[in-house]
Amino acid sequence: MLRRAFRVATSGRPAPVHIRVPINIFHDEAEISDLYAEPIYCEYPAHRPVADHAQIRKAIEVLLNAKRPVIISGQGGLISKASDILQELAELLQIPIGTTTPGKGTIPETHPLSLRVIGARGGMEYANSYVKEADVVFFVGTNTDSSSTNHWELYGDRFGKTFMHLDIAEAHVGNNFPVEVGMVGDARASLEYMVALIKAEHLNLDREPLDLTVMKRTALDAVFNSNIEMPKGTVSPVKLSQALDKILPANGIVTSEPGVSAIYPSALLSVREAGRRYITNYSMGALGYSVPAGLGAIYAADGPVISFTGDGSFAFVIGDMETLKRSGKNITIILTRNDVYGWIRGEAILLDGVDEPWSTDFGAVDYLKIAEGFGFKTARITSEDMIEDTLRAAIEHEGASFIEMMVPSQDQIVPFVPNWVEAAKKMGLPYFN
Repeated sequence: MLRRAFRVATSGRPAPVHIRVPINIFHDEAEISDLYAEPIYCEYPAHRPVADHAQIRKAIEVLLNAKRPVIISGQGGLISKASDILQELAELLQIPIGTTTPGKGTIPETHPLSLRVIGARGGMEYANSYVKEADVVFFVGTNTDSSSTNHWELYGDRFGKTFMHLDIAEAHVGNNFPVEVGMVGDARASLEYMVALIKAEHLNLDREPLDLTVMKRTALDAVFNSNIEMPKGTVSPVKLSQALDKILPANGIVTSEPGVSAIYPSALLSVREAGRRYITNYSMGALGYSVPAGLGAIYAADGPVISFTGDGSFAFVIGDMETLKRSGKNITIILTRNDVYGWIRGEAILLDGVDEPWSTDFGAVDYLKIAEGFGFKTARITSEDMIEDTLRAAIEHEGASFIEMMVPSQDQIVPFVPNWVEAAKKMGLPYFN
């Protein structure tokens, strides 16, 4: 049963496996004659099935004939370790790659063909506009959920363009869009075969070079230099992300969760080396994710870990602070605090027209005292000029650090959420886009 559990966990679509052992079994004794492990199942993916060859050839023809194609990679691209081959395919055919929020970092975001994050949770206007104008959309390792597709409206008329989909899970292929070419298989192995076919059969391939660097830099600079006035007593989360982007070492890992704590780094942090360096559960929307995710990350990697959380989320997992401190690892929790369930409040005010949402605000808590009680090194950022030095000190501290910073709620300064931005324009509210 245990060997089967490892086979299931490391094959096909990744998912946890639960084994239930009745209590009486623990009291039994048995002679074990077949106690052995299966080494192939020690890591994921244990097997790399290649998608149907005919479908891969069909996909190649679609990409070669496309006028404005785009590749969208979800976290399946990261889990499959398909970064190198995705980048090679993009360079071979000069096709931009956008990522979902959980897929952030599939290729370096500083690469000329990287669109960075797209969708409703960190997708900036330039990136979302680009994919909407694409004539061919090639999904790789994404379930095309509502957040990555802006409630399935990101690509405009779904019958006015061509969609292709490659995924290890057959249930995801064609899940929400009419797919002309569907491919079920491991992302890396299938793309390696696709690239091999292109190189072997299209020797005179000549594609016009494409460089998105200026477009990206212009959009980022517009946000970084916008200088939108923050409400009294708050500090700009844009400046926080900008400073972290400047000083975070290449081996650092950032975890984040739904809310204002994650929407800014999702859009503004730059993953400069391909890999799973930005870990979020935005698709699921579960509060309290980033702190325990950070706990896992400090044992899975050797660099500093930054966990972005909000006060609404942090309340779910305060007990994890003792474990983090006891680990002796380099982790920094950044609490972007606004004393509200900001996402719920933002939805109610911006989209539902509610003047004063019910029960979204809660009483002030002295979080630094809580963190100090657990033995964390603590700091409170109260002005922009404190951000970089405070972050640098925390990252350099070989132990547990806790930083609190007051930020505006989502109905005061509207973040990178397309339908919220449209509402903000009509209501005359400041926004980032």
